[in-house]
Amino acid sequence: MKKFLLCALLISSSLISQAITVIKGSIKTSSDRSFLVSLKEVVPFSSDKKPLLQEINLGKRNSFSLKADIKTAGFYSLSLVMEAGKSKSVNTSIIYLIPNQQLNLEYLPHGEFSLISNYAKVKDQNNQALLETQEKYNQNIRKMFVKTPDTLGLKAELNQFFLIADTAIKDKKLNPEVEKFLRFKAFDTYQSNLYRFSSDYLRLMKGKVEIQAAYYNGPVDFLSYYQDPMIQLFPNATYNLVKFIEIQTKGSPSNKKKTLDIVSTELAWLKQHNPPVTITDEVSRYLLANYTASYKVSGDFDQDLKDFNMLAESIKNPGLKNQLMSNFENLRYTMKGASLPPISFENVAGDTVNLAQFKGKYLFIDLWASWCVPCIKMTPYVQQLEKHYEGRNINFLAISIDANRQNWLSKMKELQLHGHQYLDLPGAFAKQLNISGIPHYLIYDPEGKLLVFKADMPDQPGLKAVIDSLPGL
Repeated sequence: MKKFLLCALLISSSLISQAITVIKGSIKTSSDRSFLVSLKEVVPFSSDKKPLLQEINLGKRNSFSLKADIKTAGFYSLSLVMEAGKSKSVNTSIIYLIPNQQLNLEYLPHGEFSLISNYAKVKDQNNQALLETQEKYNQNIRKMFVKTPDTLGLKAELNQFFLIADTAIKDKKLNPEVEKFLRFKAFDTYQSNLYRFSSDYLRLMKGKVEIQAAYYNGPVDFLSYYQDPMIQLFPNATYNLVKFIEIQTKGSPSNKKKTLDIVSTELAWLKQHNPPVTITDEVSRYLLANYTASYKVSGDFDQDLKDFNMLAESIKNPGLKNQLMSNFENLRYTMKGASLPPISFENVAGDTVNLAQFKGKYLFIDLWASWCVPCIKMTPYVQQLEKHYEGRNINFLAISIDANRQNWLSKMKELQLHGHQYLDLPGAFAKQLNISGIPHYLIYDPEGKLLVFKADMPDQPGLKAVIDSLPGL
């Protein structure tokens, strides 16, 4: 008897430790479509935790069953992708999962080619409320997109997000975290669409009108949301908070490039209102990274670097702080006359190659990737240039930033690429030179000094004119 009880206890303990949660779903649509379902844990943007992720390719099956080993309750993003031919639609919802739970879902066709959750059939009140608000938000946003944007009408539409959340919460015994999430979701959706549609309105009016700062006020205290760590669960939170700060410091949201003085003013305002350190760090990252991305190196670079580092010093996360400082300092490599960065690459055989090996001739670098359609369109023009200058005092190098070596090799074979072909698997070259888009072309002199940071596209006559003008070519 004792052995039996011990065995039963061990089995029970094993089941609890596994904490298997099951999500089952049925899709009430035609069988000529294929489906992909994925489940991803929602984690704060300040978290180093790797979110739990599961994905199932259903093919043409109209049902799914996901099993997740969940130790503690939390929020998860559930996405269902539907494809038929070239058409694709995605239904994404946030759900709340607890250990050892079974959640049953049903999806119905909506319109010509999309799906909606049949939230009325969900028995769990927490998830019924989450799914109901999401579908009603989507419905409202679709209506707003087809209307001509205005000001008064927009605010009335936006207030509906809070009313939808209040209705979903009313008279229900929801988990406190779920109820709080619903209120935050209403706030996040309100703010995201407030900035989006007011921007559309201003663009439509072509500068004939202005929107006063008071217009951006809402039915709730915006700042209190940003002082709560839950805001970190929402991907738009950083952008929305930056827009909110712009309104508080300038009177309106801005899309213009910012000086370090403006960045300093905005960060000072934020710190005065005591948000969590992780939120201050995230806003600092956003503002300083954007400043770096739009920065044009000038003769005052050393002073700008000093001022930049002073702002970055206030960041509490040492890894983030050091990365931002390093990214800005690397802008030295974009200055005319800058030396070749000390970065190595792999050739087709897997051997290591350093750029310094190419000193002695001019160097034309083509930064590309196998997935980059504009890069591939430019490839024949690069090959024409290489053939035209064959035997001259210039080398042509193609550096791929592909994250997959096999994709790089396959695309080279397909395009019949030859000559100096290299792979920058970690993407260090593009990062060190602050290159945000490809294709990107650079020219160095025989001493390895930068002549042109961003050359014209190979199909433009201006590029050939620049190469022809190189002395000693």
